Amino acid sequence: MNLDPLVCKIIIMPNIDLFTVVEIRTAYVAMSDNTTLDKAIIRKFIYAELNKLVKRGWLNRTTSDLKGITRFRKTKLFDPSILKKTSNKNNEFISKSRINELRKQLNTSLQDCNIELLKGLGSLETYLSLWHKYPEKSKSFKGKYIAVQEHNHILEGRIRALEDILKNN
Repeated sequence: MNLDPLVCKIIIMPNIDLFTVVEIRTAYVAMSDNTTLDKAIIRKFIYAELNKLVKRGWLNRTTSDLKGITRFRKTKLFDPSILKKTSNKNNEFISKSRINELRKQLNTSLQDCNIELLKGLGSLETYLSLWHKYPEKSKSFKGKYIAVQEHNHILEGRIRALEDILKNN
């Protein structure tokens, strides 16, 4: 059974029973290392993970008539020891998957920084050209030139950091 290790870790806790998807999602977001998780997407993901356990007979799903809130309850078939083993096996795969995803994100960020740096270099050339062409406006062009130059220095630092991270990992 392929379940997310963090979902496994949450639902095998002995004090977790008769819970909603939102409650598990809240715990998932709180325990996750990722601060950019979209709560709506995670809620759907958690619902799908819990449904896998419902299909196995490990959880029962009940929906209240009054408010339509769906709650899950562990059944007698629920076996936390199997989920711990499954979680450990999946953890190796997910770690590799997360590393690959991180590498893709870092490469994308590196490409974006390089593109932005090239645009900045083009801006510098333009301001320098205008500065020489219209000396009476030199004060205005000089300020913009310096601002772009500072931004380019920041980008160069980001590029070096991203390249270093990618090289060492």
